[in-house]
Amino acid sequence: MMFINLLKRDLKTALSDRQAILTLIVMPIILVTILSFALSGIFEDGAPVSVIQVGVVFDYEAKAPSDYLRDTAAVLLLDDAALSQFDSVEALDFEELFMTDFLGAEEIEELVSAKVMDRETAYERVKEGSLDSVIIFDGNFYSNYMINSATPLKNQAPIQVVSNNDNYLKRQIIEMLVDGFSTRMEEMWTVKNLMMGELLSKGDVAMFEQLGTQLEALFSADATGEMLAFSQEVIKGRTTVTAPAYYTMAMLAMFLLFTAGYGSRLMLEEQEAYTLQRLHMTGVSRWMILMSKFVLMFLLGMVQLVAMVMFSSIVLGVVWGSLLAVVLTASASIFAVAGMGLMIAVYTVRTGNFKVANMLESFIFQVMAFLGGSFIPLSVLPGFFKTLSKLTVNGLTMNAFLQNMQGFDMSSYRSDLFALIAMGTAFLTIAIVAYGRKGKTHENTIMAET
Repeated sequence: MMFINLLKRDLKTALSDRQAILTLIVMPIILVTILSFALSGIFEDGAPVSVIQVGVVFDYEAKAPSDYLRDTAAVLLLDDAALSQFDSVEALDFEELFMTDFLGAEEIEELVSAKVMDRETAYERVKEGSLDSVIIFDGNFYSNYMINSATPLKNQAPIQVVSNNDNYLKRQIIEMLVDGFSTRMEEMWTVKNLMMGELLSKGDVAMFEQLGTQLEALFSADATGEMLAFSQEVIKGRTTVTAPAYYTMAMLAMFLLFTAGYGSRLMLEEQEAYTLQRLHMTGVSRWMILMSKFVLMFLLGMVQLVAMVMFSSIVLGVVWGSLLAVVLTASASIFAVAGMGLMIAVYTVRTGNFKVANMLESFIFQVMAFLGGSFIPLSVLPGFFKTLSKLTVNGLTMNAFLQNMQGFDMSSYRSDLFALIAMGTAFLTIAIVAYGRKGKTHENTIMAET
């Protein structure tokens, strides 16, 4: 009961602070409205997209096409002489086809920078953020590519794509390119099978000599180039991020930090007004005081979230995605923010001045907001900003909210939620340990004086 009364008192004090309400709730709504209209051009079609860095892994044993085909059902249809003809078919040099004819096409080369590398290196570079995606062709793909290209058989030839989840636009483009390439291959194999069926029906085995020439035509650069026209609307189930949607998440993530800044001042203000000392003398424990401040910041964060959700949904038409994911993301984020605010509050009380809180609000929160993408979308910044954003509470929060909004499964940003919870737990632990530690502090000095 004492804790509830303490929390009610803190909440009443916070809600009666007009300046705090203006800063934490009204200001982000105003900024969202201004930025949504002012920077909407960044999110329109034709917005600048930096070159996409792609690693290509040919993870199979390279050998002559005839050697592959002799281990397949092709030997039932073609003799050694016919099989050997495929060795001179340039289209069956798959690395040349993919790297030169497809990725080397002018339309793609302007957008994608691709390098051949081994699987381990590619995974490591995606992990560190220097690669946006990896396209992998394994032995299963290559074997079926040969079979599908040289025989009437048609097997599945899956292409694996591993992408960095930090850049949604680039990820979508690469997925779309690979889908387009696969579709084109399917079309070419279908045409080839029709040709081969005609040859077999005529019983003219000598005409197989023409098959190589026909394959060259089907797999030529000109034919491959027909697949190069693409748009960002091909990926189904993904919602395009608009300026109002982006800046709603950006301002919410940034102003949650200011909730931590606001909460960090409360304890020292109470101490200087001797309210904190009176609470101690009435038997209120340090633990209870800390928890009331933590819960207060958590509730203020939730009020901010509800206000932003209602305004953006009703006025700006923002669709937030799964409600469950919004609740879980908000809980994890606000938990981290409240923990950070409490840790700063304890440090502020122990030092007896507002320097830390002032520096946070005037400088550090601004830097964190920039690194987290609250001012400029990370998709138009150099790649290392994505890595840095993972070190900030607001960056993790934005990424989780945006991925949910775009329709990604929670498994795509589950690590961000765990990181937020881990940060909040660490901040909270430090605050509890520091506040309970004995020693000469500004608070103890004031209590001794009273």
